[in-house]
Amino acid sequence: MGDRPARPQDTPWMMPYLMVRDVEAAQAFYEKAFGFTPGILVNGPDGKPGHGESHYQDQRVMYGRPCGTDPDRVAPAVSETPSAIGMFFYVEDIDAAYQRALEAGCEAQMDPANMFWGDRIGTVIDPDGYNWTLATNVADFDPANLPH
Repeated sequence: MGDRPARPQDTPWMMPYLMVRDVEAAQAFYEKAFGFTPGILVNGPDGKPGHGESHYQDQRVMYGRPCGTDPDRVAPAVSETPSAIGMFFYVEDIDAAYQRALEAGCEAQMDPANMFWGDRIGTVIDPDGYNWTLATNVADFDPANLPH
């Protein structure tokens, strides 16, 4: 396709794209709840943000509200259907990160617990209805710990 790289520099090869009710509110929430760094906001035809991006470590999450090309895709909280997709990301301190998410307005789904594969994880649901699993690796994986 020419001499251009297949993706822009400093852009991950794959990113989640979430439908949210309010792009600006989602961006502020991801910063408060998860420590994400706000990225761009792009206004839609109505002058309100229709697309946003946030950064976490070496990753990016994009989000938007229903628009002309996707009018029927809505946040799980709007459709009242649980999301089939969940986000999983590592944090330095799962217990502190989990508490921060709850204090920001997430709903607890699973309190932090050690898992057989070596991660300590906790799961929350954000105001738009998305499931976020936060994890800290606390031990090496040991196949002997696999459930039978």
